[in-house]
Amino acid sequence: MTIQENKVTLYIATHNKTGLKYFGKTTKYFTQYELQKHYHGGGGDWKEHLKEFGNEVTMEIYGIYDLKENSSNYVVPMALEFSRENNIVLSNDWTNRMLENGLDGSSTGLRPRT
Repeated sequence: MTIQENKVTLYIATHNKTGLKYFGKTTKYFTQYELQKHYHGGGGDWKEHLKEFGNEVTMEIYGIYDLKENSSNYVVPMALEFSRENNIVLSNDWTNRMLENGLDGSSTGLRPRT
């Protein structure tokens, strides 16, 4: 694993069997290889989907950001713009329960559990 302090990777996880997606962030993995091999995404609904349908996931790096330099000036607008443009909270194509801002961790979310 590549160790880099103060960096965040925004990613798109797509389930290979179902096509369902998750948009998230990690502060641990910074290469396509590491992300694909070691991490398949977070989020409660996404993890439940993986339990039910398996871990066959394609991971795509959306961007890697230096939080020390850019912080909320760059990563937050990028993450929120993607979240809104793709309607990740309300669309049935995504499992996100809240808009991704690239900084926060888990939350109770905005989408009611079904």
